Amino acid sequence: MGLMGLGAVVGFPLDDYWHSMYGIDVTMWSPTHLLMIGGAALTPIAAWLMLAESGAPPPGQHRGRILSEALAVATVIGLSTFQLELDLGIPQWQALYHPVLIALAMGVGLVAAREALGRGGALRAVAAFLVLRGAIALLVGPVFGLSLERFPLYVGGALIVEAVFLATPRMVPALRVLITALLLATVGMAVEWGWTQLWSPQPWQPRLLASWWVVVGIAIAAAFLGSALGRAVTHAPQVVHFSAVAGAFAVMVAMLAVPFPRHGLDASASIAAAAAGPTVPTIMREGLATFEQDMTLSVTVSPASAADDADVFRVFTWQGGSLIVSPLHSTGAGHYIIDGSIPTGGSWKTIVLLEKGDTVAAAPVSLPADPTYGLAAIQMSTGSARTAQFAPSTAYLTRETHGGSALPAVLAYTTLAIIGVTWCVAVIGVGEAMRRRVTVSLPLPRFLGGTG
Repeated sequence: MGLMGLGAVVGFPLDDYWHSMYGIDVTMWSPTHLLMIGGAALTPIAAWLMLAESGAPPPGQHRGRILSEALAVATVIGLSTFQLELDLGIPQWQALYHPVLIALAMGVGLVAAREALGRGGALRAVAAFLVLRGAIALLVGPVFGLSLERFPLYVGGALIVEAVFLATPRMVPALRVLITALLLATVGMAVEWGWTQLWSPQPWQPRLLASWWVVVGIAIAAAFLGSALGRAVTHAPQVVHFSAVAGAFAVMVAMLAVPFPRHGLDASASIAAAAAGPTVPTIMREGLATFEQDMTLSVTVSPASAADDADVFRVFTWQGGSLIVSPLHSTGAGHYIIDGSIPTGGSWKTIVLLEKGDTVAAAPVSLPADPTYGLAAIQMSTGSARTAQFAPSTAYLTRETHGGSALPAVLAYTTLAIIGVTWCVAVIGVGEAMRRRVTVSLPLPRFLGGTG
């Protein structure tokens, strides 16, 4: 836990150095942000291991069992934190990351909960997760009037974990974990696929299936990691040697690296708008007087096939009070229109976002001026079309950034790698030490599922 806290604290001065050199990058996945967020998000794992070493509570008290249940839920929530870049609806990364991160959280969090808490453990963890995340989404969205964050369902995954463990009590444990992982990556993710069609601002598209081997690979690695964690906190025999657990960590990192590359697109967008409402005076967040106006929008891409089979091809409008996602409907020959209208002007930002595999590109529709960073406005006028080249989406999503020395990037990424490996080695080492020390000499506490 100290190492995780130290890693998070190291992220703060690095983050200040990073921003002083490169400006503001509005993403949670910068290396310095991952240090700070990762240290907090992974701490429940350390706390769960500490609880397992604390011994049984006095007779008649159930605090230990309650704490173990709570830490299982906290582990699922912590692992889900890394999805926030996609939960908020305007991701800057490949769409493949969404199913990959969900498979990671299900494999580690739900399998660990079932191994540690016994029958119903995965379902209870998911139920508490949904209550907590639902309450936070309602508080931040409708109550505070900010962006409504989405979150995964996990119910299909929990049902699969419970069903496999109940149906295979005499199966070789390693084979049971493998079967669980394969079903999580297929049936469980099919439930999440349907959930994205109902709930996510970026529903998953069939093109993702070409890279689904990454989801399967990380689900297998994550399930074995979850089993190792759940059995470590209950002092149960491991299903694989801890050297294999280290191998699962390596596979997990490799699978997370596959969707990392991002590129622009050799295509252009001709964007035309028509007034759909009156011009209304408003005040921007910086206190400047300006105007807002609702507009309808059409987009013509060149070449016409540039958006075919895209993972995401939509108009995103945000920062004026809410997130508005407008699907683009093809009318033929590379021409697309949106339903209804969108607000422009004021503090509203609007882009056309196109994701296809490792292409994550955007064309600007309307962006306000930002005098703090010396950024000029990109305005949309009615009655005329403007042609813009698709560029990497970060060119418009993080306009405040700028180039600088490579030293901060080298330092930040190196520190993230060293600390990340240190966290993994520490967790593996603690689990192995607990296995060797406790198996023979100490009975398993009742609140962790034992009889002693």
